[in-house]
Parts: sequence; C-alpha cells; structure tokens
Amino acid sequence: MGVFTLDLSLLKKAVDMVGANNIQVDFERIYIEEMDPIELELLAGKEIDISQVESQNGILSHAGRQVLLYIKDHVQVGSSLEELIKNPVNARKFHVTECKTLHDMRSKNKFDRYVVTNRLDGNFTIAGKNIHEEIEEAEAQLKVCRYCLSNLNYKNYKNVSQIDRNNIVNNFSIEDFFLHYISFFSTLPSGIARLDKGGYSKDWRSISDNIRKKRNYICEECGVDLSSNRNLLDTHHKNSIKSDNRESNLRVLCKDCHRREPNHSHIIRHISDIENIIKLRISQRILENISSWDDIYKYSDPALHGVIGLLQAANIVKPKLYIYLQELDKRAELFWKHIKKGITIGKGYKTSGYTIYSHKDIINNHGLIAGFR
Repeated sequence: MGVFTLDLSLLKKAVDMVGANNIQVDFERIYIEEMDPIELELLAGKEIDISQVESQNGILSHAGRQVLLYIKDHVQVGSSLEELIKNPVNARKFHVTECKTLHDMRSKNKFDRYVVTNRLDGNFTIAGKNIHEEIEEAEAQLKVCRYCLSNLNYKNYKNVSQIDRNNIVNNFSIEDFFLHYISFFSTLPSGIARLDKGGYSKDWRSISDNIRKKRNYICEECGVDLSSNRNLLDTHHKNSIKSDNRESNLRVLCKDCHRREPNHSHIIRHISDIENIIKLRISQRILENISSWDDIYKYSDPALHGVIGLLQAANIVKPKLYIYLQELDKRAELFWKHIKKGITIGKGYKTSGYTIYSHKDIINNHGLIAGFR
C-alpha cells in the first residue's frame, strides 16, 4: 500500500479568494492501492512451467488464483494472423480445466508452450505469420475448449443438444465463468466487474430501508427471515432501471437470491455473507422440503451446478442440501443420508462411516456417480 501527503493549501486559498463555498473533505492522506505483482503478470500473460500449474477443485489455478491457459504460438496452425483474428474458430482454444487436450500435451512434454492469464476481456496475445509470411504478435478472441466445458459440465454442457453446446461456446463469458466458481478462490482477478452504483436516486438508501421494513425483512424469493441480519438483504429493481423506484418495481431479496437474478452474475458477494444466509435457511428449516431438481439448483452453490447436472442425468436420488457433520465441524453441500455419502466444495474427507467427495473427485471420475444410487 503506497502512502503520500497532498498539500492543498494553495487550492484552499484560491477558493477563499473567489468566495466559493467550502466542501469539507479530509484530504490529509490519500491511499493508493498498488496492483498485486502476480496480478500484473497474469494480466500480461505469464509463460509457466508445468510444476506451477495447479488445480483447485478441478479448475486451473496459479498462486491461488483462477487462470486460463492457452498456447501463444500460432505459427503452424495453417492460417494467417489476419485470418485468425477475423475467424478465431480456426485458432487454438484456451483452457479452464485440465482436460483431455492438456493431458495429451502433458504426455508429449509440450506443456511448457502454454501461457497463463486471468484477463477477462477474451483477448489473447498470440504469435503467428501475417500475410507477408512475417512472424508478429496480435490480439485475438480465442474460443474456449469444448473438452473443458464437457469435463466440468459447465451450464449442463454434456446433457444438451449440439446447438445449445455451440451457443454455450459462442456466448462464453470469462467473467461469468470466474464468478460461477467464486467459492473455490479467495482471491478474485482485479478486473472482475463490481456492481455499478451509478443511476441510483439520491434518496435510494431511504427508499430501500423503507421497502425492506415494510416487507418485514423477509426475502421474497427464498423466504429467509433477515430481520436480525438486515445487512444481508438487498432491494432489487425488477426492470433493472435503478431510477425506477415505484414500489411495484421493487423486490426485497437476500444477497444470495439477488446475485442469481438474470443479468446479475456480476454482483460479487462475500463468501461469509452467503455462508450466513445458508445457516439461517437451515435454522429456519427452509431447505427441509426441497423436492425438485430446480430447487436443488436454486439453493445450491453455482459452482456445483455442473456436478448436479451429471447427477440428474444419471437419475440419481435427489440429495439433501447443506448437512453439517458436527464431529469435524465440516459441511457437505449435497448429502445422501441413506448411503452415507456426500459432495462438498472443499476437500473430500471420511468420518464416522460417511464418505464426502470433493467437486474435483466427481469431475475427475464421473464413474463415482453410480455409487450414489
């Protein structure tokens, strides 16, 4: 963290001379947050050795951060650099998990040709031959690897039609993908978009407080009572127009339900807030009557949706949600009491006859799913 002192005495003197009104602002110290060196490396694209490539629950990571992996060298792909920029479907794909392609590259000892990055805009610096047969670098919008999507069953990729699969690839958002697996990583890329606070009316705080009070501090989606935890409750604009504060356009939602609204994937919630909402739902017995796969998707962590899609496609008995095993103070997000098995976002473990698998266990070995019948 960098610190410096700013002297505004001359500016104050000039303000006094023209008789302007003073605005009291404390400018004695200004703090500037320095960019993390690792973030700078990843944004620029970092050539990396295989030993530095990690996996967090099946998702590629480096230094505790979620990353993308790609090949910079496009000299031998058979298309000019200009053609690759215009039609990136002919370029090499970028990877988000250690899929079949990466396993093949590892076996051929070609892994050192890869670059890691956490850049979010979809632009990748590649090197190739231009139309004059000269090697140069340029930015191209590479496509995501289909093996990676299938491996994770991202957005139920394995179980949908080819047309839907193509749409998932063509509409793939790196930012949405990173946020989908937010629970796996304690550090997010610096470029992750924050909720835009522009457009709210000046009296928005008062309006929000009043509507939440009027609706008894209860989430209108999941029903959790947050009267003792009002900081976990938001006010949502149904039509996404932040200045439209008609009561009919406002909906009171817990922070977890709010982030799941359409076009709200950019809203970042602290993991501790989501944890507290989950515990309140459990204590208020909101999750006891879960009876459909839709509800399981609705109340589970989005990072587990790919696994849930595999379970549903295999006709597995519906799991219960969020079971705490007191002796280890651990939790299983999905749980089958009759067979003493479960799945968790964290590391797998065994206790008192129960076997709890990690997300990574299931992703790396889909054959385990049959054991949940």
